[in-house]
Amino acid sequence: MPLILRRSADQYPEAGWPRTDTDWVVLNGPQVIGSISQVQGGPVDGQWRWSVTDLRLGAARPWTFGTVSSLDEAKEQLAIAWRKRIAEEGLSEV
Repeated sequence: MPLILRRSADQYPEAGWPRTDTDWVVLNGPQVIGSISQVQGGPVDGQWRWSVTDLRLGAARPWTFGTVSSLDEAKEQLAIAWRKRIAEEGLSEV
């Protein structure tokens, strides 16, 4: 099943966040497995930050997050990292 991008404001309406095209959650079926958002300000202003949700304890692994220049690249990198994570853990996509 393909991963699904959903606006964070739609996923969490009780939070009261504005509905934008710059803040997303990524779902595998009903499970939130990551996030993508556009950086606002600072040295990487306008770039896209992505991360795979990692519920395990311990140090974060560098391949579970990153910053890239486009939304499409962020989606691609997150999908690669997610599939690597589930392969490591012997899980499957929904």
